[in-house]
Amino acid sequence: MLKIAWRNVMRNKRRSILSLMIIAIGVAVLFVMNGYIRGSFD
Repeated sequence: MLKIAWRNVMRNKRRSILSLMIIAIGVAVLFVMNGYIRGSFD
């Protein structure tokens, strides 16, 4: 199962990298917003 998944990731490198970047940006935005909200209550 992992072999098939890895092969598909390598087959579609651009899509995989784009998806990874979008997820990373989303997580970063969540952390920034969390810090902003916590900071605004202090």
